[in-house]
Parts: sequence; C-alpha cells; structure tokens
Amino acid sequence: MRKDPMLRGMITRITRAVKHIKALDEILEALAEEMERSERLERELEREKQLRVELENRLTEFSIALKNRERELKFLKQKISELERELSSVLEASLLKYLQSSKGTLPIKEYIQEYGTTQERIIEALKSLHRKGLIKIAREKEP
Repeated sequence: MRKDPMLRGMITRITRAVKHIKALDEILEALAEEMERSERLERELEREKQLRVELENRLTEFSIALKNRERELKFLKQKISELERELSSVLEASLLKYLQSSKGTLPIKEYIQEYGTTQERIIEALKSLHRKGLIKIAREKEP
C-alpha cells in the first residue's frame, strides 16, 4: 500500500517538529541548569560581598583601636618622661640637701638603702648637679 504523499509530508513535518521540540527541550533543560548555577553563584557572590564588608568593618575597628592604643602609649610615654624628670629633680634636691647636712660627703650605698633608689640614678643626679655648678665631685681619698 502506497502512502499518500500528503500524509507522508505531514509525517515528515511532524517528525522534524518532534526533533525540534526535543532539541528545544534539551536547550531549555540546559538553560534551566545554567540559570540554577548562575543563581547559586550569585548567592555565593552575595555571601562573599557580605563577608568582605564584615571584614572591612572589623579591620576599621581594629585600626581605630590600634590608633587609640598608639595615642595612649604616646601619652603614657610622655607621662613617664615627665615623672622621670620630676624624679630627677626631687633626687637632685634630696642629694643637695643631704650633701649640705653631711658636710659634702655621700656614702652612696647607705643613701641607696635609705632612700630606695639606684646607683645609676644617683650618679646621673650628681653629674647634673655638677654641670649646674652646684657641687664639685671629688673621689674619697684612700687611707
């Protein structure tokens, strides 16, 4: 039995249409997968952006804290310098008074024990008093 040419043409067109539909279906499926992948990547990118912002904020906080600590450290160093200068002045005055009352002699070890200071500080204070012309330094003569 011979097929009708019109029927054959319709079958051919239907076969082609089915192939096109299958191809379109595969394309749509691939497109859906790609869109899902793209959405997943966008969510990951958004999380990364949020993480970056959080890290930048923490870095800013740490930077501010560090600057505050540096200022505080600078302030404390200045205070220490002021206190050391004041201590030197007090030590010089104390040494001068001690030397006046002891007729110019200074047993350094006894002075250290009595006044709770160090030999280095005493020597520096004596040198300062000498530079200012307030005392003369002479070593004790050995007997």
